[in-house]
Amino acid sequence: MERCSERTFRYLEESGDRQDNPDWGEGEAIIVVQGLLSSEPLYEDSVQTYMQFLNLAKAYRDAMPEGTVEVQGVFGEDAANTLTSINSYALKKEIVTVYIIAHGDTDAVKLGGVWHFAWQFSTVFTSYPLTEFNFLLGSCHSGSFVDDLNTIDNMRTVLTACREQEGASSDMDQRYSLVSPYELMNDFNSTDVGSEWTSSIVEGAIGILNDSTQFTLVRADSVIYNVPVISMLFCKAHLAALGNWTPYYTDNLDLSNRIGKSVPQKYCSWE
Repeated sequence: MERCSERTFRYLEESGDRQDNPDWGEGEAIIVVQGLLSSEPLYEDSVQTYMQFLNLAKAYRDAMPEGTVEVQGVFGEDAANTLTSINSYALKKEIVTVYIIAHGDTDAVKLGGVWHFAWQFSTVFTSYPLTEFNFLLGSCHSGSFVDDLNTIDNMRTVLTACREQEGASSDMDQRYSLVSPYELMNDFNSTDVGSEWTSSIVEGAIGILNDSTQFTLVRADSVIYNVPVISMLFCKAHLAALGNWTPYYTDNLDLSNRIGKSVPQKYCSWE
C-alpha cells in the first residue's frame, strides 16, 4: 500500500474539505486535439477517443473553481492550427495542457493532414517560460516525444501511449498475450472505446475526480511538489491506468500493455 508522506497527512488534517489550493487561482487551458481527417484509417476510433478526453477535460473544469479552466476542442482540418492554439493560450494562461490523438511517426504527428514535428512543439513551449505545460500524445511512436520535451524547464508532465518503436492501439477487449502466446487476456474495462491507452488514462482520471479522498491526495501532492493540480492528476492517472496506484487501483486497464504490445511512457518534472 502506498504510504502518504508526513507532509501530505498534515495537509489533509489542516485542509479538510476546503478548496484553497494555490494553483486553483491560476488561469489554465486544456486543448483537446483530434488530428485525423475523415478519409484516414481509424477515424471513427479517433473521434471516440477525442470525445472521451474532451469529456474528461470538462469534468476537470467542473471540479475546479468556476471560470478557472478553459477547454478548447480542435478537430479534423482545424488540427493543422494546433500550434497557433497553443501560442494563443500560452500568452494569457499560466497552465496549458495539450492532448493529441492522431497518426504519428518518430518525432512527428499528423494533424489535419499536416505533419508537425517535435522540435516545433518544443520551440513553442520554450517560448513561454512563465507558462507551465502538460503534453499527452496517443499516437504510434509517441514515446519519441519524451526525450524532446523532458528537458524543457516549464514542462511538467509528458505522457505517451507507447515507446518510440511501438504502435498505439485502438480499443481491445480480448487478445492473446505476445509474451505468452497461449494466454488469452480480457480487458478489465471492456466497455471502453477508441484508444486503449487513452480510455485507461481517462478512466483513472475520472475515478480520481469522483473520489474525494483520491482528489484530495492529488491536491495535497500538487502543493507539496509545487506543481499544477492537473499535472499531478495526470501523473496519478497514469499509475491508476496501469494498476500501479495502490490501494486504489490494482488492475491494469491498458490491455495493449498487458499483452506486451506497448509500454506507456511518463515524465513528471518533480520525480
